[in-house]
Amino acid sequence: MTTPNNGPCKRRYARFETCFQGTLYGPDGAEPVVCNVIDISLVGARLLTDQRICPGDGFVLEFQGWRRRIVRTPVHVRRSDLHEETGRYLSGLQLTPASFEDRRAIAEFVSRVFQGQAGR
Repeated sequence: MTTPNNGPCKRRYARFETCFQGTLYGPDGAEPVVCNVIDISLVGARLLTDQRICPGDGFVLEFQGWRRRIVRTPVHVRRSDLHEETGRYLSGLQLTPASFEDRRAIAEFVSRVFQGQAGR
């Protein structure tokens, strides 16, 4: 699957392609949004959803991390646009872990994704 490149890369942290399912939980008991995470870094992720999520909104992203540990981290939506190739919405998120343990779980997961790609 091709994803759009939005100009020159100005990222501080490497982003690694991946493909796993996650769930976004909104505030006030809103209906959860199932998503497919397509790349991830220490501070951000891109994902595909069937419905548009609004830039500026906050969610909690939940996914199964390394060794089946459930990772939950607050995120903020930076952008969400229709991905014409898939007919789904491609959204960019900023990960904002609330604790050191959350940061460590994300770092461990991203490290495993990188190691998996490096071993190809």
